[in-house]
Amino acid sequence: MSPISGKRVLTASTTLALAAVGLAGIPAHAAAVLTPTLVNGCGTADILKLPDKTYTQYSPDGGTTMRPLTYAPDDADTSAVIDLSTLPDIYATTTGGGETAGLLKSTFRIYKGNVEQAAITAGASTLTNTKCSITADSTTAANPDPSNPSPVFTGKVKEPTITNAAPPATSGGTLHLFYTEGVNWEVTDGGGTRTFTKSAFSATTAGTQLDVTTTGTTVTVKAVPVSANFMLSPSNMLWSFVTNGTTLIPAPVSPVVASDISKIEFNQSGVDFAWHVTDATVTSVDVAKATNNLGDTTTQYSLTSSDRGTTKRFWAIATAGKSFSPDGVTYKIFDVVVPQLNMITLDPLKTTWVDQTGTASDTVTVPAVPGVNYFYTWKSQIPSAGVQPDSTLGGYNVGPNSGQWHVLGAGSPVQVTTPVAAGDQLVIAVALADPKTGKFAKVTSLYTDKGITSAMSADSMGPVYFGSPSNYTALQIVTPAIPTYNDGSGLDDSITFPTATPGVSYGVSGVTASVNGAGAVDITAKINDNNLWGQTVKRTDWVSKLNLPSSDGGDVKFVFTPTPAAGWALPASYSNLVEPWTKTVTAGTLIAAPAPVFTDNNGTGVQDEIKVSQTLGVDYKYDTSTDGGKTYTGSPIAFTYTNGVSTVKVAAGVTVKVIATAQAGYAFSNADADSANKSTATFINGFTDGTVVTPAAPTQVNLPGTDKDTYTIVGSSGVDYYVDGVKFDPAKFNLPQSTAGKATLTITAKAMSGYTIAAGAKTEWKLDYASAVIDKPVISTAWVDNATRPTAVVSWTAKDAKAYTVTFQKINEDGTLGPVVNWMTNTTDTTAKFFAGLGSKWRISAVAIDDKGGMSDAATYDLTFPNQWSKMTDLTSQGVTFTGSWKDLRNLNLPYFGKSALIGFSGTATMTVPANTKTFDLYAAVFAKGGSGTIQVNGRNWADFTTKGADPTKFQQMVRHLNLPATGAPVTIKIITRNAPGQYLALDSYILG
Repeated sequence: MSPISGKRVLTASTTLALAAVGLAGIPAHAAAVLTPTLVNGCGTADILKLPDKTYTQYSPDGGTTMRPLTYAPDDADTSAVIDLSTLPDIYATTTGGGETAGLLKSTFRIYKGNVEQAAITAGASTLTNTKCSITADSTTAANPDPSNPSPVFTGKVKEPTITNAAPPATSGGTLHLFYTEGVNWEVTDGGGTRTFTKSAFSATTAGTQLDVTTTGTTVTVKAVPVSANFMLSPSNMLWSFVTNGTTLIPAPVSPVVASDISKIEFNQSGVDFAWHVTDATVTSVDVAKATNNLGDTTTQYSLTSSDRGTTKRFWAIATAGKSFSPDGVTYKIFDVVVPQLNMITLDPLKTTWVDQTGTASDTVTVPAVPGVNYFYTWKSQIPSAGVQPDSTLGGYNVGPNSGQWHVLGAGSPVQVTTPVAAGDQLVIAVALADPKTGKFAKVTSLYTDKGITSAMSADSMGPVYFGSPSNYTALQIVTPAIPTYNDGSGLDDSITFPTATPGVSYGVSGVTASVNGAGAVDITAKINDNNLWGQTVKRTDWVSKLNLPSSDGGDVKFVFTPTPAAGWALPASYSNLVEPWTKTVTAGTLIAAPAPVFTDNNGTGVQDEIKVSQTLGVDYKYDTSTDGGKTYTGSPIAFTYTNGVSTVKVAAGVTVKVIATAQAGYAFSNADADSANKSTATFINGFTDGTVVTPAAPTQVNLPGTDKDTYTIVGSSGVDYYVDGVKFDPAKFNLPQSTAGKATLTITAKAMSGYTIAAGAKTEWKLDYASAVIDKPVISTAWVDNATRPTAVVSWTAKDAKAYTVTFQKINEDGTLGPVVNWMTNTTDTTAKFFAGLGSKWRISAVAIDDKGGMSDAATYDLTFPNQWSKMTDLTSQGVTFTGSWKDLRNLNLPYFGKSALIGFSGTATMTVPANTKTFDLYAAVFAKGGSGTIQVNGRNWADFTTKGADPTKFQQMVRHLNLPATGAPVTIKIITRNAPGQYLALDSYILG
């Protein structure tokens, strides 16, 4: 039984199938008395002609195995004709032992009874099962299939053409199809698909024309092989026509970013269409037409710095009377993402400046940064025209001579040239190695205080300049000692002053934040008087020993200014703008004030709550406001704690301000921005008066094109929804709504009177339909070897797909299609087994779904089951006796194998299975009203069954598995109906094996 395709079969034992036709045993051999006629056809459509039908058996293996011959019905020829496709195993499938794969076996024999009549050897070298290849006589079809085997013969598919309807008609016309042996035509016209087979043509002469009237604006024509005996090369022959009154022109390819990232390149438009470029936000073709026409001969768009990291939208707009193939649209949109330049970050503080005593050994070391080149010069040598770092900017050559820039190697110390003037500043310029591929990010600590040009250009392309913090000099170099600090918890702070250093003096000030108006206090004299150089002074001694106004816990900023004595100079690396020369020592143990818990109770007039937990170092008070926080009572109330927790109820609808104040010796890491000494942290919450609701988010479906896109608003009690500012009708909640072709929609939610939106709930959604729809899946199949029934593994896949919907239809013998059956809906599976009868045809369709609900176009794959499974046998061809209302039917648009037998209201189906058959499986169709009956075995009631089912698309199911008696003789099985009015049974086929 197949739970996938619905193919249901009756099964018996293959081992006993030979006994059923009386072929057990090894036959005798005799000299050949017959010269058969062999006709080589396409694939397995090969013919064997015999003088009459007295020849009863054949053997594919020289007499070891015997099988009955099957003659073609209603032979027009006087000879007996046998379709070789009905004789299993007569073609070689492997190479070796003198046989060649695909050729007729040399061990093929014909018999009368058990007497050999002919060894079929004459045709073994010429008769093959190779498919006939049909090629395209058109340059518009796809590329040839490289896996195409060597054809037996080659046919040509003449390209279809179309004649548009005469004006004033704006759509429709006459499609011209041409007969080719082995080809059916599938024509899709305005959404409907028709198939034209051999019978539709007036003659079977190659090129015979068939005219088909079309009505749609687009017509798609597909050539498909009529059977597995033919192969198309290329495998996908597809033509598209537009009948909207325009002349089709080739669609342009998408513009691309050039390799040097300086421009976007595209093919020249000429007279058929024009290129326009806009931002990606532009969705109107009329707006695009009025924007930036790039001209007929232009093939590139030059990028500016503002284009970097954006998406440019290119419009190819056809001129009047023309449209793009294959879909006939008058404009096409291409979005091109402009890559961002490489962001290069510089940190001048990572430069090492070494100014030795004298000038012989002065060096500078810059870090190696990919994508930049370094240059240096002296401030006095900078040309009056400005600082220019290389030969491409300003014409100043790089070189060793005076007045020029010098190349500066990176990663290791470089000895600099002797400065022109004593005490000159060293200036470094950093230029991009390739301005096309990079730009400077924000540069840290550019040195602008020394009067040199050190700002980046407006487009961040550089160059960047910075200079040594102080001048290089020939004086004696002194390196000042530096202070250290202990910024401890609470008031456990201290400062350790630098040791007294010959050649340098210090100016030291302290700025105390806790003393209003105190400003900077010069503490240099106090340090000298108390001989504090090299000493550690705790915060508790800062008032007495440093003359600071207060030590009550405030922050104190210390500023050190070393000054060299006469004949001495500070190192070039010295800067008085960075720590540790300037340092703020904070007061108090730094903690985070815990936020209160605000509970906004649901309902109108219900009191709300504030809860705080007692925390070491924190005091809490609260104040209320009835005008949304504009004014408060001005009398904050302290919390009273019970077991370390305080809960206060307040009136619904008020705004509450909770003020946390740091206790002595503490400061807040989350203090208010304007809080002195980080001592206060404020928490504000607006309580509501009403039912709290959370708006449900809308959903969207993004389909190919724009005419089928939808959105759905689920709706929430107490919430009004607005679509692009227009109030949404609540009667349409939970119903998909058209986007009317819009690329974006903004949906907002607002609370109704008596309701309030939950804190933090989302109230605005922007639905984007402009992004590219997911590609349709690629479907492939593979056969399962050695399967007991015909089995194909079907696979489907699409890039970025999150789920799939897969369906199937039967392709009937007359080319019509059965109903669409849902195989899998919204599944994450990408493969499944499909069972069906030999020679049956199926159309598999798959749609990919992305993470936004967008769906791809449907991909289709026509699957034909070959005749390699010889065990499937049609029920009505096996000598079954019918009584009552049984009928033999075809093309019921149900997934039956070949023919099927239908039981009406009464009657019996009687069949005999071979002796020693052990089991018998009964399958029947499932319909809403169902049917029922009794199974008899050799005249005895063996089992009852019913087939009633709610879903008619499930088609068939196994209704009974029977163990048969071991009588050593054939077994007679009867299916006896017991149907009420409106009920019936449908039996399909059975498998021996």
